[in-house]
Amino acid sequence: MKNVNHARALYDHYLTLTSETQDGTPLLNFVKFLFIALDKKSPPLYQFITQKYNPALKRDGEFDGLVKNIGELYFGVKQDTGFAGLFNSFASMLGGGNR
Repeated sequence: MKNVNHARALYDHYLTLTSETQDGTPLLNFVKFLFIALDKKSPPLYQFITQKYNPALKRDGEFDGLVKNIGELYFGVKQDTGFAGLFNSFASMLGGGNR
């Protein structure tokens, strides 16, 4: 969804249909903070919340992929893919790599 307002309306509608509150689950918390990052157009906030909520995001590979697509589309955060991503991760572990 390229329109954030549609996504927010869907999120709000979901909350009205369920007994969940905005603070009910880690993923709902993440989405709430994601909307704040989108409103502020803040790549640092996006990166912070994706790191903070990484364990919850990794539980569903498809959801994690969608979050990474949002990062690329709205915040310009490039995804490490393939050999280059593996090499950069390995180099970072050794104290080098792209920063």
